[in-house]
Amino acid sequence: MKKQTVDVLTSRLAVQPGALEDKAVVVIDTLRATTVMVTALSYGAKKIIPVAEVEEAFSLRAQDPSLLLGGERHALFIPGFDFGNSPLEYTKVRVKDKTLIMSTSNGTRTLLSAAAGAQVFLGALRNGTAAMARALDTGRDVVLFNAGTDGALSLDDFITAGAMIAGAQGSIQLTDAARLARMLYEAHPDLRSALQGTLHYERMRALNLEADLEFCLQKDQSSLVPAFWGGEILPLR
Repeated sequence: MKKQTVDVLTSRLAVQPGALEDKAVVVIDTLRATTVMVTALSYGAKKIIPVAEVEEAFSLRAQDPSLLLGGERHALFIPGFDFGNSPLEYTKVRVKDKTLIMSTSNGTRTLLSAAAGAQVFLGALRNGTAAMARALDTGRDVVLFNAGTDGALSLDDFITAGAMIAGAQGSIQLTDAARLARMLYEAHPDLRSALQGTLHYERMRALNLEADLEFCLQKDQSSLVPAFWGGEILPLR
């Protein structure tokens, strides 16, 4: 039997035509969009609709005032939104049975780009083992699609991909990018130390988001794996 191939893409700008076709895609934006989405759905949010632009989020809420808006631009709160992009904001009392509209600098744009995949899931460190298992269970080749930062590689997403690969069960074939991600993770098990000095990590520290960093860098706290289908993100358990 042919081994499933696992590849890693470092940002949406790294996608070549056909790269996602017939693949199981896991979108990773550890700091912080996919962590937020896993958290919100874990606390009972009904679904999440990702949009690329802030104006689109406001337009959707104008049609349905019950919708809640969440997201950021350059890690900062968007005026008029209900939530920022901190997973700590998305508590059960605020999100249970609600539909969220989300727009972020990198994560939601990457999700929309991933729609070309046959099946699309969301992964982060907090659900990494479950997300990888779900993707492999499809029987398809797997692409770990990093959101990156501003179109460039982001080490937090890349090392998350490495952690997911390192925890994978069964026999898989790794591309060079996937092998490098796994090697990086295995060489740096202390993730906080590994990420110090990196662009996105230090940007968040400068904004006093230490509590978010602590939360986002915890491994395998959830078995919930969100799936993106038909423009909506829904929880799979």
